[in-house]
Order: sequence, then structure tokens, then C-alpha cells
Amino acid sequence: MDVSSVGSATQNSIQGMQKGFEQLDQASKDIANPNQPDKASGLVQTKFSETQVEASTKALKAADGRIGTLLDVMA
Repeated sequence: MDVSSVGSATQNSIQGMQKGFEQLDQASKDIANPNQPDKASGLVQTKFSETQVEASTKALKAADGRIGTLLDVMA
């Protein structure tokens, strides 16, 4: 098992979560903006952002599990 791939997976997962939260922040601002007539796209974007964060969280949990397995193998 390659140690660098675990670190890379962890890094990518965290970046995915950050991106999802940034998208959620922007979508929330769009929905709250009274000058933004299209509220539906903001609502769709919030759901997309939620899915992005959930998927990244699952990937992070999987990478965490691989770290534990790697430690068991190296011990």
C-alpha cells in the first residue's frame, strides 16, 4: 500500500469538502439576494454542494480506514 496515495486521497477529500462549502456559501448568497430572480438555480446548487460534501466526507473516511490498515501492515 502506497503511503503517498493515502495522503493524496486525504488532501483531495479535504479540498472537495472545502469546495462544497464554498459553493454552498455562494448559493446561499444567491438565494438571499433580492435582485436575483432565479432562486431555483440556487436551490439546486445547495443540493449539489451537499452531495459534494457528503461524497468528500465518505472519501475521507475511506482514506482514514486505509491509514489504519497501513499501520497494521507496517506493525
